[in-house]
Amino acid sequence: ILSFTTAAATPPTFTTPIISNIGLVDASFSCELTSKGDATLQTAAAAKGFVYSTTPNPTYNNYRVNATTSGSTLPIQMSADLTGLASGTLYYVRAYYIVKYGSAAYDTVYSPQVTFTTQHACGNPPFGVSISDVDITEATVNFNKALGQTRWEIDYGFVGHNAGEGQSIEVTDTVATLTNLEGGRSYSVFVRAVCNGTYSDWSEIRTFTTVAPPCAGVSGIHVREVGYSSVKIEWTPGSMSQTRWEVVFAKATDALPQTGVIVEGSPLFSPIGLTPQTAYKLKIRALCTDIESMWSDEFTFNTIQQGLEDVEQHSVGVYPNPSTGYVRFDKGDVEVEEWEIRDINGRIVAEGILLPEGFDFEGKKGMFFVYFTTAAGHQIEKIIVR
Repeated sequence: ILSFTTAAATPPTFTTPIISNIGLVDASFSCELTSKGDATLQTAAAAKGFVYSTTPNPTYNNYRVNATTSGSTLPIQMSADLTGLASGTLYYVRAYYIVKYGSAAYDTVYSPQVTFTTQHACGNPPFGVSISDVDITEATVNFNKALGQTRWEIDYGFVGHNAGEGQSIEVTDTVATLTNLEGGRSYSVFVRAVCNGTYSDWSEIRTFTTVAPPCAGVSGIHVREVGYSSVKIEWTPGSMSQTRWEVVFAKATDALPQTGVIVEGSPLFSPIGLTPQTAYKLKIRALCTDIESMWSDEFTFNTIQQGLEDVEQHSVGVYPNPSTGYVRFDKGDVEVEEWEIRDINGRIVAEGILLPEGFDFEGKKGMFFVYFTTAAGHQIEKIIVR
């Protein structure tokens, strides 16, 4: 008996496939068949191509795409363009060829495996953000979309806010108008893509300043350092250019005067000579170059109770009040910088820098307001002359 073993057939060999032109749902594959070995290459269209899957080592039974080849002369160039992929997905790819060894059955040979990931619509943030058509209360945001993006979130707020912490709107166009802005304010803007519950990174920050209105009203009135006879009142100017305001001020039970104290420089009003445990009210308006803003809403606050240790004089005394025509001023150690008396209609009756010992109304009767500006702040006293 004679026995022998035949040599194993040498299979074809491939280079590792190259993946290019990767998009959201498409990609291009290329590979070389470098040798045939002992195999006979089959020529049918489906006999050569690429197999791919979301799991390793795809086979002919997985997804496949036929390849275009350069002919029958080695090395044989294989290529294919594929679409219909899922975005943001990892794929495994191998080239394949169906061959036959002599009279044996058909066999499928594969190249080394390679992986790639399709792009995701939210894989990149929008870019090229710019601001145009800035007005008092509106501005237009323009940006460029990254591949596959169809919806975006625009986040905006006063300069200094962090992305995601301002006001936001969702849009489906790369041009959007922000509305209801405050005039004369600086804003920052961020944009990101929205993709079925996921988001891209935020774009780079862009800033702009709205046009200052002719004379916008103040906002955000609040108090600090509330005492028994004094308080500090602050507010937010209507625009960054405002530096002059008028404050009308009275006890909550009294009518507000027609004219008030002029505050210049910083938005701070420091009334003194107040009555302990008393409610007060005030309004503020901006004084612009040629016009005034609307008055603010009425703001109220309460002074606190006076302690036994708080006996030092911090304000100018005015007496008698009511008066029959002559009032005395007792300033004690208070440094008065200027004073002014106005009637109920806001007309100036008297004013000066050096405070006299008293003042004679010379037959004038009715309600008057005395304004004292001191080193400690502003004092307003209502006087009744009978």
